[in-house]
Amino acid sequence: ATLSGKVAIAQQLVECGANPNQVNVLSKTAFELAMQFKKRDVMSYLDCITTLRPQTDNERKRPDVFSALKLGNSQLVKDILEEDPAQVNSSNQEGASPLMMAAVSGQIEVVQLMVEKNADIDKQDGVHGWTALMQATYHGNKEIVKY
Repeated sequence: ATLSGKVAIAQQLVECGANPNQVNVLSKTAFELAMQFKKRDVMSYLDCITTLRPQTDNERKRPDVFSALKLGNSQLVKDILEEDPAQVNSSNQEGASPLMMAAVSGQIEVVQLMVEKNADIDKQDGVHGWTALMQATYHGNKEIVKY
């Protein structure tokens, strides 16, 4: 609907439950595609119902907290959370939080930082419904379990 510029079809899809914030394999929403392909009518329609906004070039270059965790860079995690505190309770595609990722990988320093930054310790992932504590236990990270 977006690429063909058909607003009526886009409206029908949304009315039938299509998620305007869904991203394609290139991580683009229908709104971003409408912008890219200059489909102004579809873009105008999607603008008010799409909450997931395109990232700026600087945002694309800046790593998120999950990237920093994968690198095992606790200072970068700290810097990211100082700049954007909301990332402490963000979720990846599997519904895991940064606290869960740190608990799984045994990064006690990062776990402590996230708890200090008010990470939701009761948040459950989207795959098994596990919390960070459950994941730390399963992966044998005793220091994190004790904390």
